[in-house]
Formats: sequence, structure tokens, C-alpha cells
Amino acid sequence: MRCLSGRCAARSIPGAPAFVPAAPAFIPAAVAARASRADSGGVQPRSPAMRHDDLTLREGFAIAAARTDAEAGGGQTSSYRDGEGRAGPLAPSSASSAMPTPRDAGGEAPATAPPRRYDLDWLRVLAVLALLLFHSGMPFVAEWGWHIKNAETSSLFLEWMYFLSRWRMALLFLISGVGTWFALGSRGGAGYLRERTKRLLLPLLFGMLVVVPPQIYMERLTQGVPYANYLQFWSSIFALVPYPKGNTSWHHLWFVAYLFCYSALLLPAFLWLRGDRGAQTLAKLRAGLHGGRLVLLGVPLAAAHALYLWFPDTKALVGDWGNFCYYLVFFAYGFLLGRDEGVWSAIERYRWHALRLAFFAILAIDYLRWNKLEPGAGNLPGLLAGTTLSALNAWCWVLTVLGFGKRWLNRDNPLRRYATEAVYPFYILHQTVIVVIAYYVVQVPHESILGKWLFLVVASFAVTMGLYEFAVRPYRWVRPLFGLKPQGGTFGHGNAA
Repeated sequence: MRCLSGRCAARSIPGAPAFVPAAPAFIPAAVAARASRADSGGVQPRSPAMRHDDLTLREGFAIAAARTDAEAGGGQTSSYRDGEGRAGPLAPSSASSAMPTPRDAGGEAPATAPPRRYDLDWLRVLAVLALLLFHSGMPFVAEWGWHIKNAETSSLFLEWMYFLSRWRMALLFLISGVGTWFALGSRGGAGYLRERTKRLLLPLLFGMLVVVPPQIYMERLTQGVPYANYLQFWSSIFALVPYPKGNTSWHHLWFVAYLFCYSALLLPAFLWLRGDRGAQTLAKLRAGLHGGRLVLLGVPLAAAHALYLWFPDTKALVGDWGNFCYYLVFFAYGFLLGRDEGVWSAIERYRWHALRLAFFAILAIDYLRWNKLEPGAGNLPGLLAGTTLSALNAWCWVLTVLGFGKRWLNRDNPLRRYATEAVYPFYILHQTVIVVIAYYVVQVPHESILGKWLFLVVASFAVTMGLYEFAVRPYRWVRPLFGLKPQGGTFGHGNAA
């Protein structure tokens, strides 16, 4: 089949201020006893920001911790209106209450909401903006084909776009996995699957019928295919002949299709890991990831990446075992990281080490590429070494971005709240807008590649945001087609994509 794609245990605080209330009567005795044991451990007093990150403490003393953060002026307090985790970088989902929620089929919901990870919100938004820059550069990059191509191309564009292509989608899948951990904490398995169906499959179907076809139509125009009008072309997508031979495709929405498959496929394992027995296994796995041992997670990634040697990139889902397994590992890693503060602290602490490893890895890859020293088809050991280097490079860049993001981006403001909702519709729309505008931009004579690219970036951003603001955001019946809740508003944790 051809390509369907276009390309602490709870710890008390010795010496805590007097305004921290005692455990309310409704707190279970086991929780109070656990806190008492932590008292005897000599834990040092914590700053308000550290209390914000202490997730387990809020499980037993949610009300007390919220009051303490507010009175201490810690700057970041738990958002009890946001009862879910983010299930991925894009599509929003409904927020839940901070009050205990009833059991759902397939699992239980926790009593309280975890604090919000603003850094993951920002990274998700920045990753999608990077996609805008990347796809706007595709008409001008040398060596790569695309739907619309400029007569003149640039090898310089190839370098920065090659760099982004190593890790940008991996980052989005990992953030999706982190959000799945939070989402399954506020709803059970059946509720989670229903939510993913609404937030992923509906936009995917709408995208394949309405959003993606203009991209294929513009490409066919450049190929001289004689369609009388757009409606004649549009009717051809129902022949269900996969792109590029036919006109049925999900193009850039392959991410949404793969994400739904991952969510459904790994759901039983994820539910088990959130149960009592599975939690012990998960705790052991996380305990082994503290410190520099995080880099060892690159080994399974290297094994998955090796599948590209036999299953080249198609993004067609069927037979696309290289992409499917490689990004599946990143998604599972996101769930593994979850909200374990020990692991996240290690990611932040070793961010400079990860950056150095990533930098030297990409230098090695580029040296081989620039000097045409990449192993040939008959050199299996060399190919395996090269694919291992590529996987480790991607993993180190992801760790670098996560580490610096946690250090500098865990802050809230109105722009974050707006962007968190807008990012999924923006992702769905952006490539179609780019292709349509690029069709006309590449025909402009006597203009530099840089000038055309800058115009394409600015124009595509403006048009995409305009479509979101005036054609998607205000209308209750349109919003679900782009993965948004009908009633509008800012979305909390549990974003579907």
C-alpha cells in the first residue's frame, strides 16, 4: 500500500508554618500514618514552588496544600479546575473537578487533580510552531520532494530542516504519553477511549474530507491534471485510492491517526500500570531512571529505529512498521515518565549533559552525511551503527528540550491559556494554508528563497490564526470537528492529542 501521507510517598514538612492546618478528619488513617512516618525522616522545609511539585502530598492533603500555596504566595498553585493530564500536544479535552469522581468502566479516578505542568503546554505550542516553520520551508528545501516546489531550492534549508526532523515529532508523541498518564487518572479506560474517539477520530475524518483535499488539488494543478473544477476533483477522493496514486490521504494528520492507534493499543497495559500491582512495577522502572541512566532509554529506541532499514517511512499505517514502532516507544516513554518528580528532576538536572551528547551526535551524523560516508545497503553492521546513532541523537534532543523546558517554561499567563486551546485547530489547518499560499508564492519571479519563505511563514500564520479565531472558535458545531469542546473556554489537562 502506498503512502497516505504527504510527508514520595507523601512527605510532611517539619517546622512548617502555623497556618498549615492539621489533617482533616476525613483523611484516611493510612494517609495520616504515612505522613507521620515522613515527619520522622527529617525532611527539610520546602519552598512554595517545591510544594507545588509535590504531587503525592496533594493526594492526602489537597485542601491544606492549596491553602498553603495561596497564603505563602508561591506563584504556582494547583489548578483544581483542571482535573486531567494532557494527553498529547494538540487536541483539548474536558476538564474535570477537583472533587472525587466516580468510578468509570475500566478504572478509577483519583480524588484530586494534579498540579498543571505549564512547561509541557509551552513545549507543545512551540513544537507546533516549529512545524509551521518546517512545512513553510518544504517548497524551498533541496533534495526533498513535496506537494509544491519552488524552481530554486536551498541546501542551507536542508540543514536546519534536517535537524528539526530528527526529533520534533518524537517530542510531540512523548508529551502525548505524559498526558495519557494524567488523563487515565481522572477517568477510567472506557471514558478515556470514548474521549479519544471524539477528539481524534472525528477531526481525522473531517480533515480527510475537508481540510486535506485542497493540498492534493493544488499539487494536481502543478502536475497538469485536467480537473474541470474543485468539485470534480473532490468527488474523486471517494474512490478511496490512496495517495499518491489516488486522492485519498490524511497527509500531515498521520500524527492523529497514529496517536489514536497507540492510545487504544496500549490502554490495557496503561490501566494495569496504574493499578496496585502494576504501580509497583512502574515504581521500580522509574527508580532505575534517576540520574544519567535516562540515556539508557535510547537502547530500545535504537532497536525500534532499526526497523526503518526494512520498512521505510510511508506514514500509511499499514506496513509502516518503522514509524509505527519508533514513535510508539516515545509515546510509551511519556507515560512512563508520568508525574514522577524524581525522573523529571533528573531530566532538568542533566539537561546540559543531554545537550552535549545531542550536539556531538548530530555533528557525527552530519559529518557522515556531508562526506558521503553513510553505510551502503550491503553494510548491515554500519547501517545498524548509523541507526543507533540516529535514535540516541533524537532521544538526547528530546531530553534537552524537556529539561530546559522544565527549568524555564513552567509559568502561566493568559497567552498560554489561549494557545493551549488554539494549538490543535492550528495544527489541523496549518499545512493546507501553507500549500495553498505556496502555490502562488513559488510562481513569483525574481524573488529570493529567503524572502519567499518569510512571506509564506507570516502569511500562513496569519491566515491560520484568522481561520481559528473567526471560523472555528466561535461556533459550537464547528469546534468538535477540530477537537474542541462545544462550549468553548480554556481547556485543562487531558488534551486528546
